[in-house]
Amino acid sequence: MGERAVLVCGGGGVGSAVAARFAADPQVRTVVVDHNPELARWQSAPVDFRITDLADPSRLRRALDGIVPAVCVYAAGPLTPAFDEETGASGDGLDAFAGFLRFVTGLPGGPRLVLCSSLAVYGANARGAAEQTPLEPVSAYGANKLATERMLAPVARAASLPFTILRFCGIVGPIDRPGGGWMHTLLARTVAQARSGSPMNVPHRLVGEEYLHVEDAAAAAVLATSPGRRSGVLNVGSGVVPSKEQLLSGLAALSPDRTGSPPGPIHPTAAAGPGLDTTAIRAQTGYRPRFDTLDAILASIVRPT
Repeated sequence: MGERAVLVCGGGGVGSAVAARFAADPQVRTVVVDHNPELARWQSAPVDFRITDLADPSRLRRALDGIVPAVCVYAAGPLTPAFDEETGASGDGLDAFAGFLRFVTGLPGGPRLVLCSSLAVYGANARGAAEQTPLEPVSAYGANKLATERMLAPVARAASLPFTILRFCGIVGPIDRPGGGWMHTLLARTVAQARSGSPMNVPHRLVGEEYLHVEDAAAAAVLATSPGRRSGVLNVGSGVVPSKEQLLSGLAALSPDRTGSPPGPIHPTAAAGPGLDTTAIRAQTGYRPRFDTLDAILASIVRPT
């Protein structure tokens, strides 16, 4: 069997992890495209990083220089909201996604498509949400992710392209990895405070939210490209939804004296609840998160994997 090509659009936190996972297979040629040249240094060898504008299909075609991908993973788009804001980053990324769709529908052979979306599309319905749960985003970011989902499905079906939409919960990962949005930013900062023995100011937004390690997100993306998989939507989570007590205990255990400085108060107190319903992805792909405890996630941020 010859080499197959995989295209990953977006070279940030999720995109670079997805690319590294594909590149571990010597039979796969992995190409990452992004408009930001600074992201080249975050890619793992032998990933092929190329700079282009996704909004222009002709430029993307030239950047690939004859490479015809069998799989296309879209991990680009606006950043998750800044940690102290509820709005998305500047630019909604929809022009880039529309350009990507024009590009893939013109490819020979019908590539398999994977869109990296978010639990933010569920809005207030996210706790325990299954894929059929009503979609009622309450943030600009969630509305943007829902817009990309609604752009993809009719185009892919009309072109007979198999596709999977992955709805990730909050992405976290090693401190030295870019991307991941507000949850990664807040958790990485708080873990650094704990490791240094500094007084911790634990943000309330870290309590009662489901964490997903970026490596588990990447594993799910690879599993979603399995040949013969039917098109559809899959939730991706870890089941790690820490309570206030669990988070404080986990952070305290990271401090040099194993007790930790007294953390700042967490207000309001958010209750831990059920995470996303991941029954479908487990049954259909065999997905099992490697980082399925809070301790494992916190340790990975201290010591990058």
